[in-house]
Amino acid sequence: PTVAPLLDILDQAQQAGTIRTLDMNQAIKARMAGYASGGSISKPSTSTPSGSSPGQSSAMADAVLNRLTDAIKSLEDNGVQASVNLTEFERKQELRDKARNKAKKR
Repeated sequence: PTVAPLLDILDQAQQAGTIRTLDMNQAIKARMAGYASGGSISKPSTSTPSGSSPGQSSAMADAVLNRLTDAIKSLEDNGVQASVNLTEFERKQELRDKARNKAKKR
């Protein structure tokens, strides 16, 4: 649940073909529209998860935010591992080579 929104952003950018130019800061800000400085622009609800006090709820929120921050730092430092299908890669190279050969002939 902590990393799922980040993976959704990456997946949408990959499907749209904009993964190379993806700015995670902008994507996260767009996803968090309506929030400023970490808070909602509307009046927050005072309800807490059943069986927890407001202090516990705040501690859980802090823990989740810390995990999210660590996940983002890890993505910034290590990137995202992605499998590459060699046959698809070779097809793209062949297509590129054909286009270059046609350009040379003209």
